[in-house]
Amino acid sequence: MNFEILEIECCEYLGEFEDEYVYDIEMNDPSHTFIANNILVHNSIYTSYEPLLKSIQGYEQMTTEIKRDIIVTINKEYLDKHNREFMEEYYETRHCRDMVHEFELETVALSGVWLNVKKRYSQLLLWKDGKTYELDNLPMKTKGLEIAKASYPTVARKCLQHMIRFLLNDAGENFLLQRLNIEMMKQKEIFMNTQLEDICGNMKVNGYTKYILDDTDEDGLVVADKCPSNVRALGTYNWFRNVYNLPGDPIYGGKLKWYCWTNGVVRKKGKKNPKFENVKYFAFQSGSYPKWADQYAPVNRCVMYEKMLLDPFNRIIESAGIGKLYSDGALQSSLFDFI
Repeated sequence: MNFEILEIECCEYLGEFEDEYVYDIEMNDPSHTFIANNILVHNSIYTSYEPLLKSIQGYEQMTTEIKRDIIVTINKEYLDKHNREFMEEYYETRHCRDMVHEFELETVALSGVWLNVKKRYSQLLLWKDGKTYELDNLPMKTKGLEIAKASYPTVARKCLQHMIRFLLNDAGENFLLQRLNIEMMKQKEIFMNTQLEDICGNMKVNGYTKYILDDTDEDGLVVADKCPSNVRALGTYNWFRNVYNLPGDPIYGGKLKWYCWTNGVVRKKGKKNPKFENVKYFAFQSGSYPKWADQYAPVNRCVMYEKMLLDPFNRIIESAGIGKLYSDGALQSSLFDFI
């Protein structure tokens, strides 16, 4: 295979692509390394050292710190050295320049959860880039999950962080699902009693005139096909103002707050009858919540709790095969199995 390495000449800004999908490619290959458009592409690899550690005499008496140090030593003293020797021989026998292909130990985690899509995980770190951490104060590294997303309200991210840390600290213990359920009910109470604006999501709205065809029709908001939910949420705000002559300035875009409410009314272009849906979205400017929304678009806190806290956490524990939590605190199990 012939190839050459070229330096990047420039990176150009192409614009905003908020409404488009981003695709991630998963390679059916254990090396996670491949050539794409003549570029050597590599993804990180996670591995468990538990089987290796269990093969060592005295494993049962090992502390967490000893296990961590063994893993770091194996990587630094053996794997790194072995990899360098292997790559030197690889390039030498092929009469080509050494490309300095090295593996780097980035983190050692006590426990973690990884969803079935790339770069969506959370883990408690024992070691990172040469630094060790005390067991009673382990940092939590998270990528892609809701607790790391600025679009989620602060209270939801704090509650999710608490639940994930609780899960990772107690992973593998008996009756884990019941204890998770009890903790979630505590977080639910915090969430349900937080001020309205603090449980709202954050979003940015563009393309109002493209998707909102009529926000003055008394039969309901008229939207174009494939109208994004965030644009529809803002259209609902303007529709209430226009139809019921309510106070407040019209808003057609920008950074906004949003929440779920009940009994939404939406009518698509060409449809004579309005479409009623149980749950809709309502948007407003931060710090300017309209008091009339309490009557016309009352927040559904239970739905917000499910969307912002319960559902994201369920995606984590279901992917780990633990089970599922329910909004009312109930637990579902077999009549013949004790959870």
